[in-house]
Amino acid sequence: MSMGVAAALMMDWLRAPQDEEGIRNLRATYYGMIAEVDAQVGRLLDDLRARTDWDRTLVIVTSDHGD
Repeated sequence: MSMGVAAALMMDWLRAPQDEEGIRNLRATYYGMIAEVDAQVGRLLDDLRARTDWDRTLVIVTSDHGD
């Protein structure tokens, strides 16, 4: 681990929550972000299906770690 990462992990505001409420809030936020991406990709696909572009369009969705 680099010194920059080690130093960052010492900062309270960057550390993952340790208590049950904090963990639940973190999970809820993460799942909410996934739901938002899913909804927006769904809108895109629905629009493409409604047009003549559907048969000639390749949609690629990529992510580094979700947030």
